Amino acid sequence: LAKVWDLRGGKLIQALSGHKESVNCCGFLGEFAVTGCGNRFWESRDNTVIQWDINSGRHVKFHRGATDAVMSLACSREKQMIVAACMDKHVRLWDSSRNIRKKRDKSEAEGSVESKPAACPLGCGLHIENLNLDQHLERCPNRLVQCNVCNTKMTAQELEMHQKAGCEEQSYVCEL
Repeated sequence: LAKVWDLRGGKLIQALSGHKESVNCCGFLGEFAVTGCGNRFWESRDNTVIQWDINSGRHVKFHRGATDAVMSLACSREKQMIVAACMDKHVRLWDSSRNIRKKRDKSEAEGSVESKPAACPLGCGLHIENLNLDQHLERCPNRLVQCNVCNTKMTAQELEMHQKAGCEEQSYVCEL
C-alpha cells in the first residue's frame, strides 16, 4: 500500500492498493504516481512498477520485466519515461506512453521490445500478452473498484457479492 498525502493540509489524498509485496520506491510522472516493489530477502511474485492515476487511485499501467525486486526508480516527465534499478542487476527503461519495456543492458539489444504472456499482476490466474494488459486490467475480477453507495474499495469480484448481499448503506423504499 502506498499513500499520497497533501503535505500542506496533512490530508490523505489517495491510498494506492495493488502490489502484492512491499513498495520500495515511488515517484511522480505529471498527474501520475509511480511505485515499484518486490522483496529482496525471498523470492517475490510482484516485481512490478505500477503507474497510478492520483485522482481516482486506479492502476493506469503495469510495467513488468524485472525478475527481482525494484529498488529505485526515476521518472522523466518530458520523455514520459520510467527508469528502474532492480536487484536482478538490470536497469529497465519503460516508455510510459506506450506501456512497452525497452531492454537496456549489455547482454540485450538496444531498444528491443518485449511482449511475452505473463500472469495477471492482480492474481486472477490468467496469462496476458503485455500489449493487451491494459484491456485486461479494466475487466479483471481482481481490479480495485469502489461501491457507489458506501464508497468502500474492494475487488470487482467482491463488489458483485457486496451488491447481491445488499450494501449496508443502501436505502430501501417502503411500499406499504
